[in-house]
Amino acid sequence: EDRSHIIKLETSLRDIESIRKAIESLCKIIEVRENDYYKGYSMSQEKADLVFKIEDCPYEIGLIKNVDGTYRIAYDPYQGHIEKLIGKDAFRLKQEYSYQKLMKEIRKRNLNARIVRQDIKDTQAIQLTVWA
Repeated sequence: EDRSHIIKLETSLRDIESIRKAIESLCKIIEVRENDYYKGYSMSQEKADLVFKIEDCPYEIGLIKNVDGTYRIAYDPYQGHIEKLIGKDAFRLKQEYSYQKLMKEIRKRNLNARIVRQDIKDTQAIQLTVWA
């Protein structure tokens, strides 16, 4: 089993709803599967709790639940197909997850927010003002 291209990133991603929204905001998802193998260069890789199939992308993103309840992101970085969408080491995905989680908490508390997002060299700065 060839796994030479696989990147597995440990993260503090806990909220599956916010993770899904983050992935969907960065990628055009055409299918989500549960408890299946995600595809990379050597086709089937390791089994993931959630697998995201992306439009016009030969590889998939897997989310694997750790024993502590966090999720790790697993994907094949070969030829940059996935990293073009979620950033190197999933930086953009983690950033978008933080944004989605924050917005969920703001909505839960019935707060108002003004958000300004600005792209800066493959990253996105987010300015947020929150009030009751």
